[in-house]
Amino acid sequence: MNGKNHFCPKYQLVDTKEKPDWDDDTKQRVDACLFRRSDLPQGRSGSITPNWDLHRLHIEFKLTVAQDAFEDAQEPFEWMAETSQNTRGQICSYAAMVFKYQHRCFLFTLLILGREARIIRWDRAGAIVTKRFNYQEEPDILCEFFARFAKLSDVDQGIDTTVVPAT
Repeated sequence: MNGKNHFCPKYQLVDTKEKPDWDDDTKQRVDACLFRRSDLPQGRSGSITPNWDLHRLHIEFKLTVAQDAFEDAQEPFEWMAETSQNTRGQICSYAAMVFKYQHRCFLFTLLILGREARIIRWDRAGAIVTKRFNYQEEPDILCEFFARFAKLSDVDQGIDTTVVPAT
């Protein structure tokens, strides 16, 4: 490849796990964020930095399925194990940060759990969570998600376009 992203050419996935957003006093760090190339935030050193204001979706990586916040085959759907509660608290906190910094109707999170993943759609009432899937055995699910996401309008990505800056 020539270094260009042919899959989502208007977007760039950025590793953000080591640097917090400069404007965020909580210093939370999501593992990776998808930015529109036209919105890539430049840090003080000129490198791309995390920015709760600008990213379009975020990804949280966990090493194993044991850290999953949810369980498909049991009631309640939310696992009560401590690692699961920690993961759920973490991803809920990240969603809350996006709602705090962006005018959003909804947003998406990708939760990667070793070889498996979930797609989560958040709104202010809660979340809709997909069943866990093995993205190595079924790579088409993630590929289709990213391809479709990249083609969505701002409104369809959850941005509230009815909000305008105050004068």
